[in-house]
Parts: sequence; C-alpha cells; structure tokens
Amino acid sequence: MTQYDWHNESSGQPFSTGDASSRSLFPSPGPGPESGTGTGTFPTPRPRPRPRPPYPGPGPFPGPFPGPFPPYPGPGPVSSIQVTISGDRSIPIFPRTYSVRFFPGITLYQALLETGQVQFGIGGQIRAVSGIRIGYQVGYELRVNGRLITGSSLFVPLIPFDRVSLRLIFLGPFPTPY
Repeated sequence: MTQYDWHNESSGQPFSTGDASSRSLFPSPGPGPESGTGTGTFPTPRPRPRPRPPYPGPGPFPGPFPGPFPPYPGPGPVSSIQVTISGDRSIPIFPRTYSVRFFPGITLYQALLETGQVQFGIGGQIRAVSGIRIGYQVGYELRVNGRLITGSSLFVPLIPFDRVSLRLIFLGPFPTPY
C-alpha cells in the first residue's frame, strides 16, 4: 500500500471491496439523520422546496394602512446667493442680479467670480466690472446684506441666501497737478 491510497476511517483498511463505483473519496458524514447509508457516500438529497409565488403574493393585503402620508419633499430649496451689480448715474451699467449657487465655504471673492462680470488682479483686488476698469476715476462700493465691506475682505465666507451688492461709483476726473 502506498501513501496515496485512501483508507476507510472506521477500520483503517484501504478501500478494496467492490467495484470502482462503490468506492468513495470522501468518508461518510457519520451517524445522524443525514448520514446516508453509511457506505461513505454523500447523504441522499432532500426534495427542493416549492418556488414562492411572485410578488405581491396571494390575495390582497389586509388593510387599512395608516395614512395619508405627506408627499416626499425632495431635495428642498436650492441655496443661492444673490449678487447685484449696478452703477450710479454716470456709469452705464444696467442693474443686474445674478443667482450664484451656494456651497459650503464659498467666499465673497468666489461669488463675484461666478457672475462672470468681475475681473480680479494680482492679490485678489477687483480690477474691472463689466469691462469698466476700477482706478482713479471709478471706484466701487461692496455690501453684504447691506453692510459695507472693504476691498481687502473679499475672502469672508458667505452663508445661504446672502445678498451681495457691487455698485460702481464715478469719482470724477483725476485732477491735474499745477
């Protein structure tokens, strides 16, 4: 007998009785209701359960159910920030309001940039609004919810439904030195 021969666990003898169909490579599962015949074969298969009927099942469901249920509200109102750009009587800008979508952490700089009407220079300073350059003759007034904001405070965070106002102001001709 070689080391590759299969042995019967109960007697320690090699499987040599009967023909090849009665031999099994696996031992019997042992005593119990599913032990099969005890000859080393797998247990006899059980009958399969009957398939379930398709949903919703047989017959109507018992009722009544609690209700009525309110409709699903959906994602809710979209938070936005209102940005209004206007000019005084001397500046030819028709007042226009832009609705900028709010996201957590949005700053005043980003809200103005989203309108597409405000151009920024190096350091984040406003350089032009609707093609009109900010300089000696034209300045601007920036407000958030009616409160005046300086040009160096462009990186303050905004909250949903804030109102931003950017108004261009004509400062007059630059005086010539004598």
